[in-house]
Formats: sequence, C-alpha cells, structure tokens
Amino acid sequence: MVRLVERHLEELRFSFAREPLVDLAGFWIREGPCRAIVVVADLDPLARVRFYLHCLGHLALGHGDDRPLTLTYEYRDRWRLSPAQQAREAAADAWALALLAAPAAHSSAPRFQPTIRRSLRNLGLPRGYARACLARLRAALDSSAGVTICS
Repeated sequence: MVRLVERHLEELRFSFAREPLVDLAGFWIREGPCRAIVVVADLDPLARVRFYLHCLGHLALGHGDDRPLTLTYEYRDRWRLSPAQQAREAAADAWALALLAAPAAHSSAPRFQPTIRRSLRNLGLPRGYARACLARLRAALDSSAGVTICS
C-alpha cells in the first residue's frame, strides 16, 4: 500500500527517503516543481501513508512559501509548536481525512467537496488523477481487510 501511494506521488515529482531522525516525524522539501518527503525510519507503513497525505495537505492548502527552495519540518510533539503552527498542522490533517472521505468513484455522487476540489487544483493535478489514485488506494485497503489509514 505504501509503495502504491509513493508510486502515484512519484508521477507528480515527489521523491522519498527514510532517515534516523530524533525529534522529527520527518520533513518535506520543495524546490520548484520537485518535492521530497523524508520520514523517520521507525514509522510503520500506515503512519508513512498518513505522513505523505499530511504533507500533500500542506502543499494543497498553500502552507509552503513561494521561495525557490522550501524546507518544512514536521515535529513528533506538536504541542511544542505555536498555536498558529498547530492550526496549520490540524488543517493539513483535516485535508488528508477529507480527501480519504471523498466519495468512491462508483458511488452515486463521485465528486469531491468543493474545498477539496479547489485544493487539488492548487496542486496542479490532472483532471481525474486524484479520483483514480483514491480508487486504487481503496482497492488496496479492501484487500488488506480491517486496515485504516486515518485514526
């Protein structure tokens, strides 16, 4: 399942690494259209998927700045962050949950919520790309019966 998410994000110019970090859950780097997500080496596969979607939420919500090179740290202990930073972290989590809660492609209303649809446009995703990726992720989750990504 992790490899499936990574493969889809690689098509959007993401790269991935795992490092032995201490106070960080990971960090993400944006340089122009290229992005790298580095996670702490001890994260289990589902936590890595959550982290990837959380970082995608930051990008979709415009939390990165417009400098040519951006480095954003994701701390394990969010309570150490300022209230404004905690709100951004919560917003990225909520975005990831809303993306996963989007209707399935086979449902009677397969459209994303307007806020999710706008933020997906901010990412520059091709039309239908996110829906197709979510359908594949749901199929992988169904085959892993009882596994939940978001808690």
